[in-house]
Amino acid sequence: IVVRVGLTFFLATIFLLAGINKTTDSFHRPTHLFMANMFPDICGKVWRPIVEQAVNRCCGVVCRFIRPLAGLCGEASGGCYGLAKKASALITPSWMMTTIGYVEMWAAMFMFISLAGTGSRGYRVPLAELSNVVLLILMVGA
Repeated sequence: IVVRVGLTFFLATIFLLAGINKTTDSFHRPTHLFMANMFPDICGKVWRPIVEQAVNRCCGVVCRFIRPLAGLCGEASGGCYGLAKKASALITPSWMMTTIGYVEMWAAMFMFISLAGTGSRGYRVPLAELSNVVLLILMVGA
């Protein structure tokens, strides 16, 4: 139990500090600036094409099988639907960095709640179990 509690506390602290550093530059400015310079590449080269491709595929399925909703996707010009281009344009480096920072902070909070729910004999309170489920959903989404 001691090892699990220690590891959970350490990991939750790291998640909290990393999340704070991504959302504000007042914590450790050099690291924040390093990540702020790194996120445009991550956003533009990795996540925008993934989102555009996923939305494009969904629009293709919608246009093929659900005709009344086809208007939402817009016209397919150059093999890409208008909705896919708009969705990928919404993903900016600052939005992505802030969102990831908040996800890390929420994950840390749920880990601390989980840690607080551990009794002296290893008994888990329901709030701790609920926080583990929410943490799992949050991390799967990340």
